[in-house]
Amino acid sequence: PPSPQKQVLQRRYSSAGAVLSSRRNCSSVSNGESADGEVDITTETLALMLDGLRENLAKENIDSVDLAGFDMKTACETMEFLRRREEVKHMMGSPKAFDEKIDLNYDVAVIGGAKLFVDQTRTTRSISKKLVSYCGLNENEFLYGGLDRGHSEMKAVEEINKNRQSSVLESFVDFQKQIQFKMSVLNHVAKKVSGGPSKSYPRVANVLIKGNSFKTPAHKGYINPLDSRRIVESYALEVASQVAGRSRKRRIVGIPFNIHLLDDEEG
Repeated sequence: PPSPQKQVLQRRYSSAGAVLSSRRNCSSVSNGESADGEVDITTETLALMLDGLRENLAKENIDSVDLAGFDMKTACETMEFLRRREEVKHMMGSPKAFDEKIDLNYDVAVIGGAKLFVDQTRTTRSISKKLVSYCGLNENEFLYGGLDRGHSEMKAVEEINKNRQSSVLESFVDFQKQIQFKMSVLNHVAKKVSGGPSKSYPRVANVLIKGNSFKTPAHKGYINPLDSRRIVESYALEVASQVAGRSRKRRIVGIPFNIHLLDDEEG
């Protein structure tokens, strides 16, 4: 059997199909068990647990430094991204380069998801070991530590809760930023594909994006070249160009030929 390290590497970038399956089991995972009674723990299911924070954060309007600069209105559900991803991939004919650029990296959400998992389930030694072996985590990253004896018990508990909440929110924001960036890439790819020649992408011949691409954009005043959003959007466009460009290329393969067919068979 593969080593734990190899298993972790194999799970680093997972297909949408695996996550869709994990999503269906998400309610059972919140109880600590899958339908067959076995604990179902993967990087995907842990990341999906962070999705539940979106509505709660929006309703409670939590004031945290970890949410500074992050607009909850732009938060995107993981399943919404995966549906869009499969849609665009199908439009392009499912090229291999697409998976390399648009797969979600669930590792950034694992720690926060693991902490939510531990807080919402009855954590046993077996579950703890699975979080370590299946997701490549260290127990110190998701289990509670001891109380700081330098403070009162109440103060120590408040500090632990504060740090734990901060860590979960950090994972949530990092994962959301990744989803939003790759959603932007998908939208750019879709535009490029839809606007391209129908011969290159026959599946989208009838799905052309409306609008006049030759229309001069309205002048909007000064543009800050250091605007982080503009920089990220520019990079998303660059990645989209790579994905769309590579999918158009066709590998040229040599024609099999037996040189002995030219030999003179006379004699």
